[in-house]
Amino acid sequence: MNKYRVKQKIINVFIFFCIIFGASVGAEELRTTYRNGSLDRLENFQNGKLQGSSKKYLSNGTLIGEWNYKNGYLEGVSRVFHENGSLKIESNFTNGKREGYSRRYYNDGTLMMLELYKSGKLEGPQKTYFQNGKLHKVQLFKNYKLEGLSKTFHPNGVLASEIPYENNLVDGEVKGFLDTGTLFQSGTYENGRAEGPWMQYYESGEIRLEGNHKNHFKDGLEKEYYKSGVLKRVFARVNGKVHGFEKNYYESGTIASVIPFKKGLAEGKYQTFYKSGAVRSIIFLKNGMAEGEGKTFYESGSLEIIENYKHGNLEGLVQNFDKNGQLQLERTFHMGKQVNVLNVLPKDGHKK
Repeated sequence: MNKYRVKQKIINVFIFFCIIFGASVGAEELRTTYRNGSLDRLENFQNGKLQGSSKKYLSNGTLIGEWNYKNGYLEGVSRVFHENGSLKIESNFTNGKREGYSRRYYNDGTLMMLELYKSGKLEGPQKTYFQNGKLHKVQLFKNYKLEGLSKTFHPNGVLASEIPYENNLVDGEVKGFLDTGTLFQSGTYENGRAEGPWMQYYESGEIRLEGNHKNHFKDGLEKEYYKSGVLKRVFARVNGKVHGFEKNYYESGTIASVIPFKKGLAEGKYQTFYKSGAVRSIIFLKNGMAEGEGKTFYESGSLEIIENYKHGNLEGLVQNFDKNGQLQLERTFHMGKQVNVLNVLPKDGHKK
């Protein structure tokens, strides 16, 4: 009987301390420290699962994060802090999943992002802000997928872009704007792929570039214009690669150059012209590089320079002539570098 009473007293004392100090069977507190002895992480467990408050510190003692757990899952408000101690992220959790609004902040306390979660998935508007407090981007989510019109803004608050989404894919007309509000570029998408006409504009509103997409590749004629509206350049693409002749024009409308392309590489006879229409130079291209003989002419049509290329570099003899056809200079090159001056003639035509 005495042994029973002693045992009962011990049990009663244990229960008393459990009630007073909050102790429970299977509960433990885990502390980890840095080498300098300062606290790194403080965690509480119940039956081997995270339970209650959990905190993380920097080696200088600054609190960097605090979380709450229930049966091993995040529950309630969790916070992460910048190194200066200001709040960085604040989120709410239910059964380990984000629920409700989550906020991110710059280290000066200014709101950076506001987003809404439902059962751990983004739902509804997600807004990001510049550090000056102005709206930077707003996107709409449905079941964690982008849906509807997304917008971005310049720091001055002016609309920068409009991108329509359907089931997380870009679908519809995409627009980009300058910080003045002027339309800068536009194009259409279908199921996440660029398809159809696209355009770029000058700040004054005139068309600068226009082309077409097919199966997400630039395809067909592509044109570039001067601000005056005069055609500056025109060429064609096939599956994204330039193919055929690229023609460049002076603003007066006369041809400036003709460059032949084959499947994205310059190939064939490349010619440039004076504004008068006279040939200025002829160079032959192979696999995108100058190859063989090249000639440059005076506007009168007389030969000015004759040179040779190998794999895109000057190679061998280069000769310069005056407008009367008199040889003035001879040089030799190897792999694009001048190695010798063979003959230099003054204006009287006699060798130096």
